[in-house]
Amino acid sequence: MEPVGGTEDLATKALLPAGITNMVMWGKTKFAFGKYEKEKTNYQTVFEKDPSYVSWCRKHLTKDSSKGPALDWSRYIKARDLVDCKTANVPFYAGTALRREFCD
Repeated sequence: MEPVGGTEDLATKALLPAGITNMVMWGKTKFAFGKYEKEKTNYQTVFEKDPSYVSWCRKHLTKDSSKGPALDWSRYIKARDLVDCKTANVPFYAGTALRREFCD
């Protein structure tokens, strides 16, 4: 994952929390809740190494059901999905890592 930069990434920059300057910095955030709290694992590592947990979080951590660190992690997942979709230049289904396929 590359740092977010340039005018083409204004939508992604708008998702960054206050005090966070880019996705790399946000990805270094240590977990402060749940399954990975005791390990002090960072967001980027979990996002890349535990897709089943990320998938579970996509479904269960919403702005209505989460707050604090859990909501921050949920927002990080959404931002990463957006960044990864732009990087791959392949359309994904919204809020997932599933690539969209098209018929001929």
